[in-house]
Amino acid sequence: MPWNFPLWQVIRFAAPALMAGNVILLKHADLTAGTSELIGKIFNDLTSDYKLLRNIQVNHDVAAQVIAHPAVHGVTFTGSSQGGRSVATEAAKNLKKIVLELGGSDAYLVLEDADVEAAAKACAKVRLVNCGQSCVAGKRFIVNEKVAKDFIHHFTKEMKEAELAPLASVKFQKNHRGSGGKIEKMGRQSGPGWFGSARGGGVLSGDGGGL
Repeated sequence: MPWNFPLWQVIRFAAPALMAGNVILLKHADLTAGTSELIGKIFNDLTSDYKLLRNIQVNHDVAAQVIAHPAVHGVTFTGSSQGGRSVATEAAKNLKKIVLELGGSDAYLVLEDADVEAAAKACAKVRLVNCGQSCVAGKRFIVNEKVAKDFIHHFTKEMKEAELAPLASVKFQKNHRGSGGKIEKMGRQSGPGWFGSARGGGVLSGDGGGL
């Protein structure tokens, strides 16, 4: 299960699985191991006869062995397309039922005849869904060049005025090192090489200009 909705994603698949008479093996994201332990306690406090949910913190190689185990009858996975391919491959090898929800979202198109101010407000709103941590949060905005300047003005204005939670503060980020690896990876992804001019994209600065 992914880290961005660590409780809801589990409940969503666990409810129908339990109602059908199954028990659950949960391989949660490393970043949300504490949440997975809490979920396990909540579920297992419901009965003393047996455990409804068991947490397994394993690497990808061991996860493949878990999928292949005869006691496992089905697999559900929410995450990247790359991860989905790996899980689907192992499930197919062992003829296991599988449900995949893989990451990704379509681009948001702003055409010449659009209400640019309204479009910019919508884009800012969807960019910040779940603090920007949702797989369907807006990530790519393709704007007609005739309205691009106006769009950038309104979009950066909306982003600057957005109220951020305390954990988003610069002070917190400097003092928090628990997700250092993830932060470094994001930095590599959003660097100049990723937003190359050959891709036609760019980074917006806080003053409404492009970098």
